[in-house]
Amino acid sequence: MIYLATDAPVIAPAPASQAPPSGDPELIASYYVGPDGGQSNTAPIIQWQGYTYWVYGTRRNDWTMHILAFDASGTMRKRIDLGDPARMTGARYLWLITVEAEQQTVTLWGQARKTLTCTWDQLVVGS
Repeated sequence: MIYLATDAPVIAPAPASQAPPSGDPELIASYYVGPDGGQSNTAPIIQWQGYTYWVYGTRRNDWTMHILAFDASGTMRKRIDLGDPARMTGARYLWLITVEAEQQTVTLWGQARKTLTCTWDQLVVGS
């Protein structure tokens, strides 16, 4: 689908302590202050099409990130798994999310500036 630039996801800060339960004991809400580490009390979140998207890492400390979409009542409506732990390709320890309107993607920035990218189409709940 083609989206207008005005339809772009919005990135906002949120208290990390407000991350909703993921429903998966392997997932953790943990965020860095920058590419070189340091635990952050603030999480970058995505707000789009009436949903709030939180990014989770794993207890296994692998190279994956998991985007979970929650509706206004706090019910998880979608999960997007990114990265390949078997090949150790991907990113971990989220510290920044950027939106690329022209490419219609969202990029998750992790430790050592490694990234994972998700298309806006992947974010759509119900797809």
